[in-house]
Amino acid sequence: MTYKPGAKVMSTRQLEAVVDQAIRRGMPTTLHNVTAAGFRQGIKAGVTSLAHLPFDSELGEKDASLLLHSQTHIEPTLSVGYFMSYNLKGNPDSGHPEIERLQHFREQGYREIVEETWLPELQPSRLALHTSLSKGELKVFGFMDISAAFSYYSKMIPTGGQNMQLLVKHGAGSRMGCGNDAGAANCSAAAIRHELSMYDFILNREEKPEFTAADALRTATIQSARSMGVEADFGSINTGKTADLAVLEGDPFQDYRLIGQPVQALFMDGRLVINRCGLETTRPSAENAAV
Repeated sequence: MTYKPGAKVMSTRQLEAVVDQAIRRGMPTTLHNVTAAGFRQGIKAGVTSLAHLPFDSELGEKDASLLLHSQTHIEPTLSVGYFMSYNLKGNPDSGHPEIERLQHFREQGYREIVEETWLPELQPSRLALHTSLSKGELKVFGFMDISAAFSYYSKMIPTGGQNMQLLVKHGAGSRMGCGNDAGAANCSAAAIRHELSMYDFILNREEKPEFTAADALRTATIQSARSMGVEADFGSINTGKTADLAVLEGDPFQDYRLIGQPVQALFMDGRLVINRCGLETTRPSAENAAV
């Protein structure tokens, strides 16, 4: 087992055969990928989505065009970079401006995220790990060497972020979904607000924003549904789709941070299952029942 890319899992012909059989059965496909070569191979094979961004090398305009002329989507999982990209001693990426910027960004909310997502008994160890990594130390508790994996994945923000900027600049923002990695970092299905904040971190600079609140809402809903191949049933409010509807306090078209916050009300399959704002509903007739 290795965390590094390069292990030959299957040939291009085998991957194409797998995707072809999935398409014949109406099943979506996804490919775990962090390399430029895998990015190109997966798109050419026709996979539904690519998990993560390539960060071993820079993509070019031809790569953006390849994505735009395909049916493939990407879940960048920028949250992983948030927890893995550090200035580590001896690492060639140490001191990179984007990691420095990320470090400042982390200082503003790292503890809050840990307190929200980790069990109380585990929070001290996670915070201690963050403190050690922030100092550039390669060992935890004085003996546990963590240099290899963290040194490799430190490129997720500098190179991976640059690749995402390039793809979005060339029109691929509509191909991005909102996902995370529940294994590598303290991310969970509830971490959508954090993932969107990383979109903002990577794409929005002092100049004209590339990622608006409306973009965030589309990314979190219909685009994510497409990346999973379930857009026929989820992701937008349309006749015939599953009647799931969240009511928020505020306008998510103006403030993306509302997305992922505790909802005021929630309808699932047309039934009101959470009601914090005193909504009153009437029982629908058979012909007007939620679909």
